[in-house]
Amino acid sequence: RNLKMKKVDAGTKNIGLYAAMAASYTAALPMVNGALMQLFLADKGLTTVQIGTFATVVQMSTLLGTMLFSKTVDKSGNPKRFTGLVLLGQTLLSLSYLLIAKSSISAHVILLLTAMLAAMITGLAALKGILDYKLPYQIIPLDQYGNMIFFNSAINGVVGIGLSFCFSRIIAVKLGGQPYLWCMVLASALLLISSASCLSMKP
Repeated sequence: RNLKMKKVDAGTKNIGLYAAMAASYTAALPMVNGALMQLFLADKGLTTVQIGTFATVVQMSTLLGTMLFSKTVDKSGNPKRFTGLVLLGQTLLSLSYLLIAKSSISAHVILLLTAMLAAMITGLAALKGILDYKLPYQIIPLDQYGNMIFFNSAINGVVGIGLSFCFSRIIAVKLGGQPYLWCMVLASALLLISSASCLSMKP
């Protein structure tokens, strides 16, 4: 009975950590490969065609990443640890955006560098998306799965709304004269929180 109670307690804690991981991750993505990144590219002077090229690269990376990594996930014996490493990799890649935001390089070079970074981050996002199907079975008792989905959805909604407002305000007030740089710092911090939350879970 004590063992069962310990599993339930660990599962409850993991539900909170999983929600923190998912919410911070979801909130960060628009600034690393989504709509906010496209606003940054427009602010840097890229044309509509160039921004469309960036969006196409992201979409292709999602497709290719899902196809390439589907078998890799099947061979991974520890989804929690693997997910944590994937998140940490995305965090490190996202920090490279800070250098681009502070530099004075041409629009063509910006497109090339951001597209490469976004492709790698998106490929890892596809890998994480596959791992997400396996992770719950390792971290919670199956009879708590419904609670996890409910709690995760609620936290995602609240955090998503709050951080969307934060990103919008940073851009609107042109914080420090480099609002997108601060948005990138925030996005990288969110990815770090997501990685730390994942690695803190106990199987």
